[in-house]
Amino acid sequence: MLDTFHVQAVQQKHMHQRGWTDIGYHYVIAADGTIYEGRNIGVRGTHVEGANTGKVGVLLLGDFQPGPTWSAPFVGEVYSDVDDVPSSAQIASARSLTVWLDTSYGIDEVVAHRDLNSTECPGDTLMPFMPLIANAIQQ
Repeated sequence: MLDTFHVQAVQQKHMHQRGWTDIGYHYVIAADGTIYEGRNIGVRGTHVEGANTGKVGVLLLGDFQPGPTWSAPFVGEVYSDVDDVPSSAQIASARSLTVWLDTSYGIDEVVAHRDLNSTECPGDTLMPFMPLIANAIQQ
């Protein structure tokens, strides 16, 4: 199972299991609100199969689906499913990043992975926050 708590674990999965040259996302937001730069913004991401061109990929670390306890093979730790709901720091950082991206590059719309592909991503408990994040570019 994907370790949803560590940027490095996501990057390792993308590179070693999927064969990509780097993490698929341009930015990653940790539970404490820290924003990490992933793939260079000038390079097309690999975050949405068949729909990456012209998109900026932003990942909030977490699975945001209720579930059982699991182990993280990359770091050798065991977690209970404490990432069912995005943290307020993640949402605040996602809004700030969205505003910055809109100012820097212009954004036509903010969508979730499941809006473009058949997937549970970004998770049922993150979806209610998507309008709040999307509305950040309309201010």
